[in-house]
Amino acid sequence: KSTMLNRITGMNAAKLSRYVVLVVGLVISAAGYASNNATHISDQVNKAIFQGWQVFSEACGSCHGDFGQGKIAPDLTQQIKTLSEEDFTRIVTNGKGLMPPWKANQEVMHNMRNMYRYLKARSNGVLQEGIPMKPR
Repeated sequence: KSTMLNRITGMNAAKLSRYVVLVVGLVISAAGYASNNATHISDQVNKAIFQGWQVFSEACGSCHGDFGQGKIAPDLTQQIKTLSEEDFTRIVTNGKGLMPPWKANQEVMHNMRNMYRYLKARSNGVLQEGIPMKPR
């Protein structure tokens, strides 16, 4: 008889560590959901940056934090300072280390440049941490 424990213990180490990172990320994200959503900022942003924040926070927030500040994965507001848009796109598309590839997610792929612009605005201090004001 096959139980969940038998399936988990039968996984190779890389697959098991990705599973653990995903589960821990989801738990952390759920625990911080209310507090992150309550932090509105008065910074008005353009449509591209706002869409970048929306997609980033939905797709990447559970590991990197809703605002790129880092949780169980690196603080992207610091790493993006030395990361080209080309390298960012390659990493998000193909994954790196424990980070899974996002090439199958059309919304992420379509908003890659917007996510990069959002993180650049955060790293340059143009945009503070919090939920940006939706453009009019």
